[in-house]
Amino acid sequence: YALIPIEDNFYKNEKLFVDFATEVCEQRIQALMEGESENYKIEQAFAPLSYEDEAILLKVESHKNYLAVKDYLEHKSKKLDLTPLYMFTLGYWAEKESRSIEDIVTEYETQTAFWNQRYDNYKYSMLFKIRSGRGSGLKKYYAGWSTILKMANGNIRYVLEMVYHSYVKHLSSDLGFETPVPPRLQTEAAYDVGGIMLQDLEQEAKNGYK
Repeated sequence: YALIPIEDNFYKNEKLFVDFATEVCEQRIQALMEGESENYKIEQAFAPLSYEDEAILLKVESHKNYLAVKDYLEHKSKKLDLTPLYMFTLGYWAEKESRSIEDIVTEYETQTAFWNQRYDNYKYSMLFKIRSGRGSGLKKYYAGWSTILKMANGNIRYVLEMVYHSYVKHLSSDLGFETPVPPRLQTEAAYDVGGIMLQDLEQEAKNGYK
């Protein structure tokens, strides 16, 4: 027998871990599907969210920064091909730099390439600002097979925990394996697993004092 440092190999080769985790999870889930597993793909079951779709789920359309731009465009009868997250970004920058919405929108119209570049650079960070300081509720979504694998950081146990908790919530909602796991349930599972891991660390720390 020989000891194989599996996790060390995973850290060095991300594709190796992706393939391994995908095969392990698909085989386990297919075993539960009783012959209905031919078309099951875990990447489809745990679909990702685009930044734009996530912004909608975070209720960006009720945020004052979005509404300020929306109201201005409607008042001026301007029709710009902008997503809600992009409009939020314009409103956020107007507030951040103490500028008027008119000034920001005019700058966007005259320097569109500059603003498109800025938006591409900052749209991910904008997601964290939508729910900031707005009370309870999810402040960020964590969904998608690639996201789960990144959060696990080469640890197959974490992957299995997140998939398990996701499907416990999914099946408890009267949804079947043939239905993709909703982003909210994936996110709640990620929070649950994170909380469990923190509790484990806290317990280990207490044991260390003895």
